[in-house]
Amino acid sequence: MLIDPQGEYSLHRKRKYPSIPQCNMEEQVNPVNVTVIWRGNKYMVEMDSGANLKELGDKLQKLTDVKADTMRLIVPQVSSKGSRMLHPFSDEHSCLSLQEASIFMGKSVRMMGSPEDEVDQVIQYSKADQRIIGFSEEEKRLRQRMLDGPSRVPIRLPQG
Repeated sequence: MLIDPQGEYSLHRKRKYPSIPQCNMEEQVNPVNVTVIWRGNKYMVEMDSGANLKELGDKLQKLTDVKADTMRLIVPQVSSKGSRMLHPFSDEHSCLSLQEASIFMGKSVRMMGSPEDEVDQVIQYSKADQRIIGFSEEEKRLRQRMLDGPSRVPIRLPQG
């Protein structure tokens, strides 16, 4: 192990920054069928056994058009009765292999996420509605009415 003056370590420049995960790009050709459930639909995704979560996320994105930043995978754990939530496009989880993430053939993985068009639709509807006036506009209209003088419509008293 070599140590340079800035305190970074390198082993023949394998990693310059130890905090940034580096994906292992080993190619294995054993196919694995992953069952993913999203919004009540089952998707069968064929992956290589050496694939990582980012590759699985890319395939699921092509199938479902889910935005990358909204995609979450809920993976049941073998050792406990709980589940683990993984973010396939995060720096922390993207380089995990399917085996490291406990994704095995025969186990269903649940996916959460919103499609691109739904996110765009929410953004479009969240823009300010120009038909609704603000307080300052209402005050301007009130001042204008007061300057114009009393209206010519007679005041009617309630009947009864």
